[in-house]
Amino acid sequence: NELWLDKFSIEFDLEYELSVMNEFGVVLESFLEEFHVSALSLNEIVVKLDMLSAIDKYLGAALKAGAIYDNPGGCLPQAFHELTITALHIEAGSVAFPRIDAGVIIDEGTTMLINSLSTFLFECYGDVLRWLMPEISGTTLKSLLQEVLDGDSTGRNCVDPSYNSEEYINYEKNELIQTGLNFLNENFLNDMDKVNGAINSFTNDGSLQLVSDYAYKKVVPLGSSSELGIDLALYSIYVHNLDTVSKAVLLQPVGPYVLRNLLEMGKSPFQDVQLEVHFNLTLSKNVNWLEHPERKLIQNDVVLKLDMDRITILLEMGLKANKERVKNIRLRELLTFDCWYGTLDKSKIMTLAAVFENFIVNLQCKTCDGQQFHEASARSDSEEAVQAMTAGMNDFLRKVSSTLMGEK
Repeated sequence: NELWLDKFSIEFDLEYELSVMNEFGVVLESFLEEFHVSALSLNEIVVKLDMLSAIDKYLGAALKAGAIYDNPGGCLPQAFHELTITALHIEAGSVAFPRIDAGVIIDEGTTMLINSLSTFLFECYGDVLRWLMPEISGTTLKSLLQEVLDGDSTGRNCVDPSYNSEEYINYEKNELIQTGLNFLNENFLNDMDKVNGAINSFTNDGSLQLVSDYAYKKVVPLGSSSELGIDLALYSIYVHNLDTVSKAVLLQPVGPYVLRNLLEMGKSPFQDVQLEVHFNLTLSKNVNWLEHPERKLIQNDVVLKLDMDRITILLEMGLKANKERVKNIRLRELLTFDCWYGTLDKSKIMTLAAVFENFIVNLQCKTCDGQQFHEASARSDSEEAVQAMTAGMNDFLRKVSSTLMGEK
């Protein structure tokens, strides 16, 4: 491991009090002084660190997130079977001498004297300190750091979070959540090219197959004594154009315990989001026409395409997450939904709304022997049909949203 730093400095503020007392120990007068000290300043630092480490995946995955957050230095070493510094080398381009930058020690004359003495010593021995720094870091400092690691590896300083608290996470005030959400928004959600690119990487260029070919096949006889039957076959179901997100808001706090999510898809200049369903309904004699095509009487091989134009989905959730239960989640449970859900004392859908600007049902006949299918295919994308289907679908979604939110 190598680290380059332009500058490293150690500074601190001190205060002291001088008191004048009589022979009976009574304070007659006191003076409080404060001053700022620049103890050490290194420029152009190079740190080279070699370590021997053996990580136990089981022990590491069992660590609790809250314990690491409270004391990372005391908890993370528990995941190591071996953690040894084998080499440490530090060098600096220049060293600045310590000095009192603000305030005085006793009086201005004493302060000036101390600064002058510090300047004199560093002019004489500053280069020697810089020359000895690699040797000091490779011996004394290396041993001190190793003692710290050995002490922390015992786990004495890694305390499990308490289970007794009923404090809930305030999403508006929690600094860690705000930092994470700001990072997510600034580096991802504000750039729709990145969002749609991520969708492409998890799908086939924006398309996703929900159901595989011939996922469902059933033969339905038309009566116990009938020679006729219907073969039902579901070929596949696809969703296309998922990479058309034009706006995304994820987990935005709008109250102490309320998070807002907003998604807009399929808006111009993107294509419509499309659900594509392939199915086959065939009336045949003695059924199983795929093995005996001569028994086929009527076949309707249909592709149903649902074009969803300009979708807007809004979801606001009230989530009261118990702070201590969140902190007690183990690292191996971070990607498990049930574990996160178990941290909630209360959860409620505050707002749920989904609206389509246009909902188009497009019925395409590949092989249709039934006249009704041809007529339905011709009418499916007419203006009247689009308006009726859009109104009907939006009304259906409103009813579903009201039911989920507990409204009458």
